[in-house]
Amino acid sequence: MEFNFPKKEGTGIGKLIPNVSAECREIITKMLIYNADHRMSAGQALKHPYFKELREADKQMAFNDQLPLAHLSGMMRLTHRGADSFS
Repeated sequence: MEFNFPKKEGTGIGKLIPNVSAECREIITKMLIYNADHRMSAGQALKHPYFKELREADKQMAFNDQLPLAHLSGMMRLTHRGADSFS
């Protein structure tokens, strides 16, 4: 099925979401493109700069999960000793 809607100039998404960052507006605009051939894919959206901090936090969590348990227990002992030294 093919639709041929007439072209109509919009007011822009910025008027609807004025309090978001430019990166947020950009990613929303690209995900709302009607033509699927031109629309941003989910994979592309996840690589967008808007999600950079989230990707970095995810990498940090993955790194922390890979630390050996002996290293973590050593860190906990240091933290505990540090707390005792202030008593």
